[in-house]
Amino acid sequence: MSKYNKEYSQRYYQEHREKYIAYAKARIEANRERYNGYAREYYQKNKERLNAAGLAYYYAHKKEVLKQHRKYKQQHAILYGNAFGIYGVNKAPRPTDECCPFCGRKRQLQWHHEGNNPDNGLWICVRCHVTYHYVKRYEKLKALISEIK
Repeated sequence: MSKYNKEYSQRYYQEHREKYIAYAKARIEANRERYNGYAREYYQKNKERLNAAGLAYYYAHKKEVLKQHRKYKQQHAILYGNAFGIYGVNKAPRPTDECCPFCGRKRQLQWHHEGNNPDNGLWICVRCHVTYHYVKRYEKLKALISEIK
């Protein structure tokens, strides 16, 4: 391709960029099911190789991957229910032989704190932690509804 044609093509694209983008989006949308079918088929055929490659990348770049993951969760805290954690907190040492004070479960203990002071809290199991926050949200919603009525 000559220099003139290349410059003309670039200029033409810049002038009609929105038209090109709209065309590409329409083409993708019209063929979405077909493309998704190809992707599913490819994944099923190459599942083991893709998983191995993903794990190899993860272990080779673990610090960077975890840093990006933490950053994403902080930026999208609404999706995760602000579950990215609070770092640098003076938590009580994680119990090794203790159990949840509510149900007695010994596995999957999490640090729960009340209010804005994460230093004061206790270790409870995941189920009780989720239940506590669900009930708390439900009570707040119930109070708001009663105020509206």
